[in-house]
Amino acid sequence: MYIKEDGCYNLNKTEAERTHNLKISVTSKDIEDIIVTALECGIYYWAVLDNSKPEWADKPDGMPVSQYATQLLLEGKRLEFSDIEDTSIMYLTLDKLLDGIRLNAVRQSWDFDFDDFDSSTADCIFQYAMCGDIIYS
Repeated sequence: MYIKEDGCYNLNKTEAERTHNLKISVTSKDIEDIIVTALECGIYYWAVLDNSKPEWADKPDGMPVSQYATQLLLEGKRLEFSDIEDTSIMYLTLDKLLDGIRLNAVRQSWDFDFDDFDSSTADCIFQYAMCGDIIYS
């Protein structure tokens, strides 16, 4: 489990395949940016968010789906996704997303910068978070 300190999530963990001592601070804004980018243009080709579950009934009118998805994750809820090819169900929690961020930083260090990331980076973070590896390309 990741610990929130001073408004940031501390991602200090050791990667099994290599020893890395990461010191990454992830803010709620970073999380929202990743989710918005992934949902709006990063993962559309392999995953679909299921926003028909009961927790979505409370989504305020006019609030973007990606922003509400961020809110749900930060409240400790999980998001459900379907694989578009085989319709298998995958879940995303905040801990899984933080783990995806960590794995992306370890395995693709050239593509990890919260100030300069794109839909491909968000896609990789989501794949690491929900699949443990890059499965879709």
